[in-house]
Amino acid sequence: MQATASLSDKAARLLASFADQSDKNQGVADPQTFERFCKFVAVAHAENSSLDHETLYRHLQERAWSAEQRDLAAKRYKAARLLLSIYDQHQAGTLAV
Repeated sequence: MQATASLSDKAARLLASFADQSDKNQGVADPQTFERFCKFVAVAHAENSSLDHETLYRHLQERAWSAEQRDLAAKRYKAARLLLSIYDQHQAGTLAV
């Protein structure tokens, strides 16, 4: 599955900005890259994108990100989507305690 197949145009543009305009060796450790990453994650979550961390990992691999940085980005993506989902449950009053 291509990463952009499950994304809106806006989310796809944000993913491209994050994946293609970033320092692929510093990855999300770079403040500008991290901001691009956060914007992408926020929109992907808000739009309930089905993009998973494994697909993101492969997308970054295709764009020559270092193994260490694509692994870190994929793990952070998975964690961020989980956190945002839990936040949504809290806001809706459906969070199980």
